[in-house]
Amino acid sequence: MRLRWTESAWADLERISDYLFEQTPLHAPRLTKTIYHAPETPLRLPLIGRLGRMRGTRELAMTPLPWVLVYVVSDEEIVVIRLLHGAQRWP
Repeated sequence: MRLRWTESAWADLERISDYLFEQTPLHAPRLTKTIYHAPETPLRLPLIGRLGRMRGTRELAMTPLPWVLVYVVSDEEIVVIRLLHGAQRWP
C-alpha cells in the first residue's frame, strides 16, 4: 500500500507549519514532523480512524495535538485528503 497527499492536504500542512513557526518556533520543527508522519499509522492500520463526516473518508485524531487527519482508503493506497483543526467545521 502506498501513501498519497492531495494538494489540499499539503496546503493544510504548510498552513499549520507556518502557524507553528510563528507561535512556537522552538517546538515547530518537531510538531511539523509529527504531523507529517501521522499518515504512517493508517498506512499500517488503514481502518484505525473513525468513520469520517464525509462519505468514504476516515478521520484520525492526532492526540494530543488538536488536528485531525482526514483520509480515504482504497485497495492500493491511503490518500490524505485534509489536515483539520479539531474545532474546525468540515465539510
